[in-house]
Amino acid sequence: MSGAPAAEASKAGRALDNRLLTVTDLVRHFQVGKGFLRTPKTVHAVNGVSFHVDAGETFALVGESGCGKSTVGRTVMGFHPPTAGTVEFEGANIGAMSRRELRPVRRRIQYVFQDPYASLPARLPVAQILSEPLEIHGVGDPAARRARVLELLELVGLRPDVASRYPHEFSGGQRQRIGIARALALEPKLLILDEPVSALDVSVQAQVVNLLDRLRSDLGLGYVFIAHDLGVVRHISDRIAVMYLGTIVETGPAATIFAAPQHPYTRALLSAVPIQDPRLRDHSRRQLLSGDLPSPTAIPAGCPFVTRCPEVQDICRTERPQLQPTSSGALSACHFTVQKNG
Repeated sequence: MSGAPAAEASKAGRALDNRLLTVTDLVRHFQVGKGFLRTPKTVHAVNGVSFHVDAGETFALVGESGCGKSTVGRTVMGFHPPTAGTVEFEGANIGAMSRRELRPVRRRIQYVFQDPYASLPARLPVAQILSEPLEIHGVGDPAARRARVLELLELVGLRPDVASRYPHEFSGGQRQRIGIARALALEPKLLILDEPVSALDVSVQAQVVNLLDRLRSDLGLGYVFIAHDLGVVRHISDRIAVMYLGTIVETGPAATIFAAPQHPYTRALLSAVPIQDPRLRDHSRRQLLSGDLPSPTAIPAGCPFVTRCPEVQDICRTERPQLQPTSSGALSACHFTVQKNG
């Protein structure tokens, strides 16, 4: 009997050794409307978000525009300081670090932006764009940097002879490959991918997603994949967190979320995913949400989804549900999915 607890403890220890990122009760608020004769307001962009990412894993944050998913990514990266909560990378609380202390950490966490044109310096050739991170961090001599540039281009599926060209000479998909190559220059362990394919043509999206999947497998990277396109998320993610109005309303393994969504908001999102084969479409199962996302300056007192939920009850208006286990294996922040599963 004593062997079982020891085996579980060993398994938990291996999981922690593989852990790259741990986000606990993350809060990020912004003050807006400051000025003469203006009353400042607080934008509750992120409200108590918790998750973790392991090496070799893709963790997806999904939800409508304005739900706070990109703010989570930017706060994890250090673009915004957290209002509350902790962001730990490889066991170190990076949210409390100074800029000097963050410098070596930034080599191991990199960001890929949504717009592959605006995020690249227009006046620099590709070779300089890719070698700049190496120069800033003092990695290698000029010859080693040139060799690394060619290696990065090959890694993302571009020919070496494009190194002398400028961003405007490339297609959107090629520019995003350059952005990914730049993010990989310092051999990071974690990439934060902020809508990395949403600005690309549909025909190109699959190519970039397949590239990201291959890089994750070959390099053992961890991903925080931020997206609103559930079709893309389904293809690439291991685990999913569905965000609404700054909070996670459902989270679990990707296969579980897609097969048996528990939260009403998750079901509505999945019902809106286009199905190509008309024989498989079931219009009776479409769940259309009325209204828009409430203002993040005026969060509802109870459940954040209360103003749009088709299953709303009195308790939803007064008590905020917490993430609780359901029979599907996911966690859901809904009073009634938990009760039904319980």
